[in-house]
Amino acid sequence: MLVRGFGLAFVDVMVLLGEGRGGRFTENDDGTLTYLPSGREPVLHVGSRRGVPYHAKISYTVPGRAPVPPRYFTAAAISAIGDGRRPCDFRRELWPLMAKELTAAHYRHLFQVLPERTLIGWAEFSAQLDDAVVGSEAFSRLVEQAVPKREDRFDLPAIDRPLAGRHFGSRDDLRDAVVEYIRADLTRRADPYHSADAAVFDALLTVYGVLAWAITAGRIAPADRLRLVEGEFHGFFSFLASGPPPRRLAEMLALHDAGLLHFAGPDLQISVRNETFVGSSPAAGGGIVTRALIDARLPRPDVRAATDPVIRGLLAAGQLAAEDLTGPGEDTLGGGQLLADERCRAIRADGTIHDRLFLLGPSVSGSAGSAGFSRPGLNGPGFRQNDRVARDILRLVHPAEEMESSHAR
Repeated sequence: MLVRGFGLAFVDVMVLLGEGRGGRFTENDDGTLTYLPSGREPVLHVGSRRGVPYHAKISYTVPGRAPVPPRYFTAAAISAIGDGRRPCDFRRELWPLMAKELTAAHYRHLFQVLPERTLIGWAEFSAQLDDAVVGSEAFSRLVEQAVPKREDRFDLPAIDRPLAGRHFGSRDDLRDAVVEYIRADLTRRADPYHSADAAVFDALLTVYGVLAWAITAGRIAPADRLRLVEGEFHGFFSFLASGPPPRRLAEMLALHDAGLLHFAGPDLQISVRNETFVGSSPAAGGGIVTRALIDARLPRPDVRAATDPVIRGLLAAGQLAAEDLTGPGEDTLGGGQLLADERCRAIRADGTIHDRLFLLGPSVSGSAGSAGFSRPGLNGPGFRQNDRVARDILRLVHPAEEMESSHAR
């Protein structure tokens, strides 16, 4: 059976078709797992864009860990782009700032908390980072001179696509590479020696919060929001910071050892041939032929496909409007959200504002509620937006009390 998608939906599939069919895991003396099959499990061949599972959750704690305000990817920096009103180019103007923010978080922790693994001080390094282009040859030379061990360096492209550009002589070689990757990830995510990873996790949450502000402020075009924020960036965020517990990755290895889980490779392509599904990856020759396919990916929000009678009724009556998203070639992108203004008031089909109908949530344009997890001390954008809407509703319900309160102030 082919499975397309190696994220949390795949973990659900793995559990349902393994333990859910009567198999069980036993723990070995060395902490690894052995899977005892029931005989009712299918053999799974899983692949995805990256060809590897999401990173395991970090299982250690970092003493004194606290949120750090953003330095590069900030509302002020975004406001300074262009005329301050037009949508920003996500890849050209926003992503470099985001990449620098994550890079800074990694090296700030390394230089300040683990200075014995660096050759210069944080003040000197950060001063050069301010003017650097992350990913450039000049910045790579700076890192090589300041951070002697490769394992302590932050290589964002390699983290995002660990198998990119690699070609394996056989599927056995591909299998060995993925198994090695999973084992290394389990080791790293359990070891505070690599606590700079936790700093990057925190920075990702901060970045997501600023990104939510940029969306609600209209600085990201709807098409970029759909393809690049909700698509590429959210996929990267989930891969790096929203993975399964370590136990699930250990279970993957046990299922693999039992002959029930195989790795189909990165950039998995699926075709249909003679009533079978054929999976192929540029990383390894040959194809995988199966009679069944599971698409283990979460769909984009698309309110036009909603079956909820309230949403469908309000759309049909013109009381709600949905985005019409098109790509560069005027192709319809799908995945449209309900339209709302900056105060979360519903926009009707004729473009007028409904002053007593408010919309919140990931299926609403400009909603901050999907901006990653809210963390203590970060004043999450979703909470701030909800507070503003609550105040507006209270003014509608009790206008006289609001007037008296205003005079009292």
